[in-house]
Amino acid sequence: MLAADQLAQEETDPCLQFSGRYMLAQDRYITAVEIENKRYRDLMFTADHIIEMEQVKKRILRDAILTERHSRDCLEDFSRAREVAFRQEIQEWQNKARDYGLRGDHLDAKVLELDDRLERQRVLLSEFR
Repeated sequence: MLAADQLAQEETDPCLQFSGRYMLAQDRYITAVEIENKRYRDLMFTADHIIEMEQVKKRILRDAILTERHSRDCLEDFSRAREVAFRQEIQEWQNKARDYGLRGDHLDAKVLELDDRLERQRVLLSEFR
């Protein structure tokens, strides 16, 4: 029992009784306000925690997207470089065939092999996308 409750019960003077009831009402009001403040702080803490967790998730997703984009860009650059190298090699073999007047199976097979490797590289790149 609060001190104000005891004071209100013990006093018999009407003015003192009123004063005691007033103090009791004030104590109850202050207690109610403190309880509401505690609930509000708990609610704010929970909301802050949820917001922080969402921000962490967003950062993780953003990093994953950037990594994937960088990986894809690197693969595209690598594929372009290989395609250029394959085309140059094909051109070199074709030039050799023209220069020496060779139309042998070996040179034709080499050109077809390089064309096949180039096509496989394109398919691999399209599957990655």
